[in-house]
Amino acid sequence: MNPIGFSKKGNNTEIVSFGPKGGESKNFKSDGFGRQKSFTDKFSKALGPRAEEIIDEYGDTIKEKQQRLAEAENELNLAKSIAAKKEKIELQLQEFIQKIDKTQARIDAIQSEQVSNLENEAEIQRLKILKKNYQTKFENKKKKN
Repeated sequence: MNPIGFSKKGNNTEIVSFGPKGGESKNFKSDGFGRQKSFTDKFSKALGPRAEEIIDEYGDTIKEKQQRLAEAENELNLAKSIAAKKEKIELQLQEFIQKIDKTQARIDAIQSEQVSNLENEAEIQRLKILKKNYQTKFENKKKKN
């Protein structure tokens, strides 16, 4: 590519290319918008791809990255949702375990009184059924998880 600079002839504000014999050729159009076709044709390899081509290429790349980012955000939200549901189920399972233990403790306390009456026997039967229900619910919730 030939050296580029301000014109030494005529208008000193024009940017030109200097030829090997000292000649000048304008680089930009007279209105100042865009390069001369002769200049772009002559130096197309040195100038590289057109701005529109680069913008289109990077625009496509940016769109792809934005799409991948949106997909990743959706997956992250889904993972957070699943984790929250799993945590909720774990808390429910812990509650069932505590209820089972509490019910068993009440059964043991009534049986350790060594007083046998109809009310105590009925309460023990009721607590055993309650404990069995808790265990069933616990197992069902565990299977769902």
